[in-house]
Amino acid sequence: MLSLNTSVLQLAMAAGAGIGGIVVERVSLAAISWIGAAAVTVAAGAAAFSLGMSRSRLRSSRIAKERSILEAEV
Repeated sequence: MLSLNTSVLQLAMAAGAGIGGIVVERVSLAAISWIGAAAVTVAAGAAAFSLGMSRSRLRSSRIAKERSILEAEV
């Protein structure tokens, strides 16, 4: 699993360099900061969504466990 994580990081760095090169070539050097800010915003949104889904699953799991315990007692 660690090697897959490292591979994805390397792929992301290569993609970022490629996208940055295209932006500089076609738009301007000043646009890099705006595109970087947009990418950070998207990443933060994805992280928040993922965290929310994780907490939701954990909450659902706890509720299911509590229900099964209560049903076993009855």
